[in-house]
This record gives sequence, C-alpha cells and structure tokens, in this order.
Amino acid sequence: MIWHSSDIVSVLNELSVDSNTGLANGVAYERLNTYGKNQVSEVKPISFFKRFLSQLNRKSVYILVAITVVCLLVSNYYGTNGKFDVSSILILAIVLLNALITAFNQYSCDRALYKQKVASVPTCTVIREGIKRSIPSNEIVVGDIIELNEGDYISADVRLIETNGFRCNELALTGEIVPVEKDATVLLEDMVPCAGRKNMAFAGCNVMHGSAKAVVVETGINTEIGKSSTINEHHRTTVSGIERTLDKTSRIINITVIITCSIVFLIGVLFSIGTSVKFAAFTLETLLGAVALGVAAIPETLPYVAILITALGTGRLIHDGVIIKNISAIEKLAKTTVLCADKTGVFTKNHMTLNCVYNGESLESPVDDALEPKSAVVLRLAVSCSMLENDTTEAAIEEACIKYNKMSAADIGNAYPRLNAIPFDGERKTMTSINMIEGKPFAVIKGAPEVVIEKCINVDKDKLTEICDNLANRALRLICIAIKALDEIPANPDPSEIERDLKFAGIICLEDPPRPEACESIEFCKNTGINVVMITGDNIATASAIAKPLGILTDDSCAVTGAEIEEMSDDELKDKIKSYTVFARISPAQKLRIVNTFKEIGEVVAVTGNGRDDADVLSVADVGLAIGADGNDVARANADAIIKSNKFSYVAKVFKECHGLLENIKLTVHYLISCNASELLIYLFGLLIFKMPPLLPVQLLWINLLTDSAPAISLTMRYDTDVSFADKKKLLKGRFYDLNTATNMAVEAVILAICGLIAFAIGNRYGVSIAYTMAFLTVTLSQVFHSYNLRSNRSIIFTKFRRNEFMIYSTIATAVITAFLCLTSAGHVFGLRALSGGQFFVSLLLALIIIPACEIIKVLNHKFYERIR
Repeated sequence: MIWHSSDIVSVLNELSVDSNTGLANGVAYERLNTYGKNQVSEVKPISFFKRFLSQLNRKSVYILVAITVVCLLVSNYYGTNGKFDVSSILILAIVLLNALITAFNQYSCDRALYKQKVASVPTCTVIREGIKRSIPSNEIVVGDIIELNEGDYISADVRLIETNGFRCNELALTGEIVPVEKDATVLLEDMVPCAGRKNMAFAGCNVMHGSAKAVVVETGINTEIGKSSTINEHHRTTVSGIERTLDKTSRIINITVIITCSIVFLIGVLFSIGTSVKFAAFTLETLLGAVALGVAAIPETLPYVAILITALGTGRLIHDGVIIKNISAIEKLAKTTVLCADKTGVFTKNHMTLNCVYNGESLESPVDDALEPKSAVVLRLAVSCSMLENDTTEAAIEEACIKYNKMSAADIGNAYPRLNAIPFDGERKTMTSINMIEGKPFAVIKGAPEVVIEKCINVDKDKLTEICDNLANRALRLICIAIKALDEIPANPDPSEIERDLKFAGIICLEDPPRPEACESIEFCKNTGINVVMITGDNIATASAIAKPLGILTDDSCAVTGAEIEEMSDDELKDKIKSYTVFARISPAQKLRIVNTFKEIGEVVAVTGNGRDDADVLSVADVGLAIGADGNDVARANADAIIKSNKFSYVAKVFKECHGLLENIKLTVHYLISCNASELLIYLFGLLIFKMPPLLPVQLLWINLLTDSAPAISLTMRYDTDVSFADKKKLLKGRFYDLNTATNMAVEAVILAICGLIAFAIGNRYGVSIAYTMAFLTVTLSQVFHSYNLRSNRSIIFTKFRRNEFMIYSTIATAVITAFLCLTSAGHVFGLRALSGGQFFVSLLLALIIIPACEIIKVLNHKFYERIR
C-alpha cells in the first residue's frame, strides 16, 4: 500500500488496528519478534570466545608459540634433561592465561558500552489495548498508534490520523531547516517525494509545534532515513583524539621493542661465538628470550586502554543518572573551557514560589494565605494565560492561585474560559490567550516586564521600570500581566495586532533561591579552567542578583542583555565576550550567536538545555548537555550527553569524571610504558654487563602477566582524581603527553631497571638461580609498588587507597603469589630458587626504592606546574 495516497480508514484496515484502542499487547509482541526492533541495525557485543580467539590471532603469539615448540624439540634432541620441557609448557600456559584475562577485560568493556547505548534509547507514547504507555522507541512496531507532542523525537515513519497545528523539522531527512506544516486530512498522488508528503511524519525528525495522533507504517531499516543510510552501524566507528594518540604511541613502542629485541638477539648470538655451547640450541634459546621479551614489553592492550577506561567511567555515570550518547564527547568535556548554563533549575532550586504581587497600586505579599481582591485578579489573569507544560514558572503561578485564591484546578479552567491562544515565543518574550471575562472577549498578555510595559498605554512607564528594577535586585523573577478588550473573538490571532495598546494589570514576583551546593561546584570549575557563564531569559538585575553570591558575576566580569548584544557587531562581540559571565533576556537566536562567538575565539564550549528552543544550540556547541528528567526529546536528540538531574553539582560531576577518565588513561599508559621499558632495559643491559639475560623467558612472561593485568586494571578504576589547570592546558594544546611526562616515564624506567640489575648482581654471588630469583622478585614487586605511585598526582602519604578495593586486593594477591614462588620450591618450574630471609629482604628494599624516587619526582613536578600556571 502507498501510505500517503491512501485514506486513514484504508491504512488502519491494512494494518489491522483501531485508532482508539491500538494494538493488543500480544499482537505487538508477535510483530516485534517477526520484524525485529525499530532500529537501523543492532550492534551486539562480541562474544567472549571471539575475543579470546582474537587475542591468540596475533603474529607475536604465533612466533612465540612456534619458537617454543621448536625449542622443546631441540632441547629433547640434545638431551638437556627436559630443561625446556617444563618452561615451554609454562610459556604456552601463560600465553593462554594472558589471552583469557585480556579477552575478559575487552568483553566487559563491550558490555558496558552496549549498556550505555541501550540507556540512551528515547521513549515514545503509544496506545495499546486502549491504554497510553511510554515504551522505548526501539520496541515500536508497524500498526502502533502513537501520540506526538511538541518537542518529541519521531522514531518511525507514521501516517498521521489527527493533527493540531502540527509542524515538523525534517532537517535530518531533507536538509531543510524550516518546519513543515502537516495535515492528516490531505490525500496525495502516488508519486510524491518525501518533502511533499504532508500527511506523514518521518523517523529522525522532531516535532516543532502542535500535536498529532499517528499510526506507525514503517520501522527500522524500512523507514525513509533507514533506506538512505549508506553506512551500517556495524562499520561506523568514532575514533577520538586520545585513541589516535594511543594508536600512534603503540606503533612507536612496537617499532622500538622490535629493534631492541633484534639487538638483544644479535648480542646473544655474538656472545655464543667461540664458546663451547651448542650453537643451534643456544641460538634458539636466545631467539626465544628475544621474542618473549618482545611479547612482554609490547603493551598489547595499549590501544584498548581508552575504550576500557571509558566503559568503566560511563558505567559509573549511568549509575549517577548521566548518559553519554557520544563517547568522543568525553574528551571534549575534559577540554571544556566555557560552560554556558541556564539559570533556572541549574543554579537555582527550580522550585518557584510566589513572593509578592504588584497590582498597579501597591506591592502586596500574601498574608495568612490570602491576597487582596485586586492582587487576586492579577493572579487569576496570569493563570488563565498559562500554556506551557512541565514549566516551573507556570506551576508556581497555578500553585499560588490554588493556595491564595482558594481555587481548585477545575476553578482555574473555568474562571476565564480560554477561546484561543498565541503560544510563547522566545523572540517576543510573551504569550497571549484569548479569554472570556464577564461575557466579553479579552486578550491576556503575559511576559517580560520590559517588553509588556512598553506596549501598555496610560501608565507611568518610568515608575514601573523603577519598581521592576528594585524587585529584580532582590533576585525575584518578574512576570508582567496586561489585558486588552477585543471587539470580537479572532479566529487566527496575530501578535502584532493583539499585543499592542495594552492595559497594565500587574506584576507577579516569584522567588527561586540558588542551590547552596552550586557555589562549590562553580569554584571547582573555575579551578580547572572552566569559565562558567549564566544565560537566562530573566531580567538582568534578577540574573545578577543570583550570579553574584554564586561567584559567577565577580568584580572582574559583568552582565549584558540580549538587546545590547544585538547592537554589537561580530568583531565587537568577539572582543568583549570573555568579560561577560551573565547574559540576560537572551533569545534562542542570541544564545546560538553567543556560543558560536565563544567557539570562534578558540574556546571549547559546553551548553546546557532541556527545551525545544535549545535544540540548535545543543547541536552547535562542542558538547551539548540535555539536563532534567523532564527534558524535551528534541533537546535530548541533539545533545551529546543526558543528565537526568538539573543540579549544577551533577554537571560539575560530569566534567570531573570525564577529566578523571582522561587522567586514568594517561596514568595507566604511563604505568605500562615505564614498566615495560624497564624490562627492555634490564634485559639489554643485563646481557651487556653479565653476558647473560637477568630474566628467563618464562619469568619475563610471568611478570608481564602479573603486572600488566591486575595493577594496570586497578589504575583504570581510580575514582579520586586530581584535576589541575596545568593538565587542562596540555589537553587544550592537543598534547596527551608532554616533555615533562616523557621524562618522568624514562627516569622511572631507568630506576626500575637499575633496581632489578642490582638485585641480579647481588644474587649472582650466590649462584645464577638466586640471581634470577632476586631479579624476578625485585622487578615484580617494584612494578606493583609503582602502580601505587601513579594512584595520585599527590604524595602517596595523602592518597586514599580504600576507595579502590580492587587495587588493594589485586596487588596483595600479586605480591603473595610472587613471594610464594620466591620463598618455596614451587618457583622451581619458573627457574627460581627459594631465597633466604636476608636475600628476600634485600630484594624487597630494592623494590621499595621506586616509591621515594617517585615522591621526589612529584615534588619537582608540582614546582614545575606552579611555574607554568
């Protein structure tokens, strides 16, 4: 059937559905199973088994296994009493165990990211079995009856059944930004393009105005936007700057390790020339050691570190009611330098109450839950002009009318019956309703005082303006009410005709106190280089009165109005914009201009919003944050992240978490590089100094398994992060690592290597087996201790370790296993020998050297940071 050229009755009959009752639950469930979910494609996590196989499917593993098997055969041929038998089997076992651990981590990461994606699925209102319910949009099926209201995201192609001033933004489908008027009653020719189908609405579009009832006719890949998708989500990847940096770092490390291992192999072969050792066996043993060194030194998990840490962090954010829709936004959030936030509900408690009413003669505050008759009329007029749903201002007016005018909800609707309306417009800053008052039609206008007062006649405008300024300085939100008698009821009221020559009625003053916890969060943002800017539609005096105690408006900044911005040229606004921290009486278009101007001068801008008018600015900003549990679907669809709470403390928490995630990535990679580089140095210089490797291949792989898994993973779970302005400056310059960090890693690697070599030298006096054991113990424990150094940028003395129980338990387990192998005969299979108490104590002291060494490095770093601030 061609949906747009068929009448409603035929469409409903074709889909076997009644427009009033909708589908039966059983029918909907059956269609969902038959046709699948309403999504273009579904990317499910890769299975654990496939992840495990992918870890084994690497060239380095193939080479290591091949050489191990050859060494096993050669050792048997030369009859070396099975020397390679046990170690070779252990090497293969370690390879398998390492693959299992890495596969498990990647699989856990996949599950967390999948959970994040599922959590961001929008909802839709459907009618099933005569009952309205909200369901995830991916569960909509063909034949579902849905309701669409202003601000909703359209999740499927629908044939409209009823429309009421219904307009859609079809930018995603046609590229046109102008909303399209829809009409359910029209019938079209068969060959009509999407842009001309006035009786249909399409997936991926937004409802800009009005409401509609519709029946779903196409879902998933069969929708118009699904058909036009040329890139399947299975192949769609978003690579962040951090991931690109890690890939580049990984390639550099791989090349360095391969070159070093080649040098190690050549040195080993050269040392065998002219000796009595069997050349073939020794060469294979040397090659095995070089390959094992390569496998141990190459951080195979390095490219996955960002994904793993991001998955863990976003999992914590989901628990706190934050959904990151776009993973690449995490890096932008960490780099944010300007936050443009709304006043109401973000910096304030979002619970408005009536403070007082100016009735044209006097300013009256409610006494004993009652108002004087003239003020009560102002309140009734205000509530009769209420049209916005889920709006705190309208809710406060209605609550005040019920409380102080002793009216019920039914009384409010019947007091002044509404006949028509002109919706609120952010550009006009007013709304108008046409009501019957004492049997005559009147226009009731409600809006910003400076706008409404200018349209009033026969009033002292200067006096009213002065009154408004005094009230606004008390941090009160002002709503001006005016009326106009009409000769007739207008069928299509024109604001340019209705909203002029008005009669002033009064001013309603609402209070919405600041959130007490917002001050601390704003201070945190400032300390991390984020300039917090308030953007509001309120009076400049009201906005300033709120901003000052919060620390947003200071002696070094100032406030500006939308009218003043309009008079500025683009260049003038660029020169002055950094001095403004409060923008008042701002329209949606002006808000968009403010954000674009900040971006043009090089700032990384994040914006909060939750309404239809915020959709454009949320998509234009570097990071769009849709806030509030009652946020608009259009806002959520255009945002990069959804924060279910309005509180500014939650917004600040997102910045802190995202910066912490980047710090975790940085420190985890720091740990892997410094530790693995130390293993290269130990092996290379041990071979040059002692003419023998200070660690056997199986010992190298076992160290790699112990230290590259639990301690490294524990760093990814670091919660208490130190966010410094110096770190922010490095991020803004696009540097994940700088010369100072690279120097730190190099120095730490050298210290770790020296400690290991000293342990080998001391142990060598008691025999080569003791030397291997002391080096093994020192290297392993020093790397474990080093993970605690990187737990925080502060001194290890002031670090709260209890917040990371996994780190405590995993490192204890690693240390116990290592000590058990070095103090008992169990380590024999690894080529180790039981140490004496003195030998163990010496190795432990050498391993502990890395802690005071890093404390000195931290002190020097802090002095360096203070110098660059």
